Amino acid sequence: MNLSNRLTSPALLLAGALSLLLTVMVKTSLSAPPPAVGDKAFRGFISAQCYSCQDTESQKGGLALDTLDAKFEDKATFDKWTRVFDRMRSGEMPPPAEPRPDAQDRALRDLQMQSQKDDGYLGDHVASSFHMAHYFRMVGQPTPKADAMVARVLRDQKADGGWNIKDPDWDVHACFDAVYVLRQLGGDTEPVRKAIAKAADWAMGCRNPDGGFGHYPKLHSDMDAVYFQFGTLIQAGRAPSVRLDLPDGHTLSWGHAMHPGKIYTT
Repeated sequence: MNLSNRLTSPALLLAGALSLLLTVMVKTSLSAPPPAVGDKAFRGFISAQCYSCQDTESQKGGLALDTLDAKFEDKATFDKWTRVFDRMRSGEMPPPAEPRPDAQDRALRDLQMQSQKDDGYLGDHVASSFHMAHYFRMVGQPTPKADAMVARVLRDQKADGGWNIKDPDWDVHACFDAVYVLRQLGGDTEPVRKAIAKAADWAMGCRNPDGGFGHYPKLHSDMDAVYFQFGTLIQAGRAPSVRLDLPDGHTLSWGHAMHPGKIYTT
């Protein structure tokens, strides 16, 4: 089985869902549903999909998810769940024959929509909002409050073209996230085109003499920054030699190869 097929279902769905949980539930500024709602959706999802291989007794891959709490505001806990997400995204887990988690998926979608503000944002943060937009694009459904989300992204863009308005650790991918929302949901309007062009200029301002990119201007190069800044440039059309006609573009990393307007399904 090739990787692109393996990522479409259920691994891609699971990865997107966990990604949303990590970003929605961690934000202390979020006026979320009562904690029991989020915890029920989260534990139901993990129990149904993961405990058979990653509980205390099995611990495949050294993971025991039944003893790992959901206190995402704790950085060490958040980092562990991020590693789980990375394994899902890479196709390592779950086994490809596992069924699609329809009930848990519905609960997670409900949690997103209950948590979304009138301005389209989750957690008062562009990264959380990006994950919601990415998720709904992957499953082939309209993103709720898409117009409001786009309007907020446009309002929040800084004069220099970036969106780094939160603590640096939280906004390392903010420019990429914002451009994704604009490109996928904003349409080919002049405000969107201008905002994306400014974002590309900002990303280029993060390039260093060694050819790499930093997360912010004048910061050292690292591979994570190279990927996300280059992904911003691809989305902005500043890398014309890059192929964007890939049939499985929705399964490739964080969606930079997805075609706006195309309906993707898992």
